[in-house]
Amino acid sequence: MPSLKANKKYSFLTRAIAFLLLLLLVQEVSFRFLFPLPEGQVFNRCLYMPSIGGDSSIKAIRSINVHWHSEPDKASFKSSLNRYGFRDKTWTIAKDPQIRRVAFLGDSFTEGLMAADEETIPQGFEKSARAAGDIIETMNFGVGGLEVEQYFLLLLDAVSLFRPKQVVVVVFANDLSKDSKLDMRVPVPLAPYPWWKPRLWQLSEMLKANECLPMRWNIIDRPFFYPIDHPANPLSKRVKKNKDKVSKEIYEAMVKGRFPPMRVGGSAYLKSRLKEKFDLTEALGSLKEFCSVYGAKLYFVYLPDRAMVTNYYKKFEEAFSSKEDLAVDLTKEEYHQHRVLLAKQCAKLDLPFLDLTPLISQEESKGKHLYWQYDDHMRGFAYLQLGEAIYKWLVSLPGRRQ
Repeated sequence: MPSLKANKKYSFLTRAIAFLLLLLLVQEVSFRFLFPLPEGQVFNRCLYMPSIGGDSSIKAIRSINVHWHSEPDKASFKSSLNRYGFRDKTWTIAKDPQIRRVAFLGDSFTEGLMAADEETIPQGFEKSARAAGDIIETMNFGVGGLEVEQYFLLLLDAVSLFRPKQVVVVVFANDLSKDSKLDMRVPVPLAPYPWWKPRLWQLSEMLKANECLPMRWNIIDRPFFYPIDHPANPLSKRVKKNKDKVSKEIYEAMVKGRFPPMRVGGSAYLKSRLKEKFDLTEALGSLKEFCSVYGAKLYFVYLPDRAMVTNYYKKFEEAFSSKEDLAVDLTKEEYHQHRVLLAKQCAKLDLPFLDLTPLISQEESKGKHLYWQYDDHMRGFAYLQLGEAIYKWLVSLPGRRQ
């Protein structure tokens, strides 16, 4: 018969083990609540755009707020990125069959830089749809810095994973070139995280791989462009090189990471690119066929650079452009070949195509300036207006719900 002393020792050990198990359980529940994982562990913004602000050491971007500044415009905006690294709410793989999913793909104009989270093109589209009693869910797959071949690859993955009913590709003026192409590949797998693995273990693996942690609330803030001497800023040499080409105010803003160095020279960098011929017929045909396999319909929208519709902004670009740069007049017909070519190639494949150039040109000619003065992105109301225009165009097409 066990002694009283042995019983007490056994009872203490039992209680200690129970307490430890309870502590581990509470920790696991807390970590799972505070750090909810995305449904897929492969799909992430970094697959298409390696970095934010040039920090290529980050392997996955999640649950952070990224700040874009334009000090000359006296404007700053926060982009709230979800658990996949895109500027949108958190998505679920499974969708409500009663709600139509509409995916938007493109570059920084689709993402909505220099506007609030609720002032993007997809948001304008969704607000117009809901006002018309059309219940939909938009998905913003816009990524700043992407070009056509990159967001074509993003399209393959987004469509296969999230199964949108409609896919709207917004092509900005600088996205197309003679080298634009599509390398068809197998879409990334869903690859769910192992449910049985302790959350702390999974988070440790993410940190080891230099990935941002998925969080229930975005509490971490990062600038898109770091100050000039920050080790994560690969554009430091570029900023210093352009010191004598820009005004003192613009240079000081770039040094602080509060104005994009790429703006030096204004829109003149498009002079050669806009004259390049391209043929995307085969790529567009492959994308159309791919989307149809997943029950999605594909649409294309063309968005011009502001210098293609008006010379109004040149007076602001004097602060960071040479006389030679300012002499380039992109409103001339010779610089509008891309939208014509894309329209013809879409027509060959019976792909719906919308050119936003006439709408934007009309608004600018009336004195309604849709873009910021120094930064070349659009103002929030303009993004919303374009989203509304795209919705009205799309619903006017035959078979829009098919």
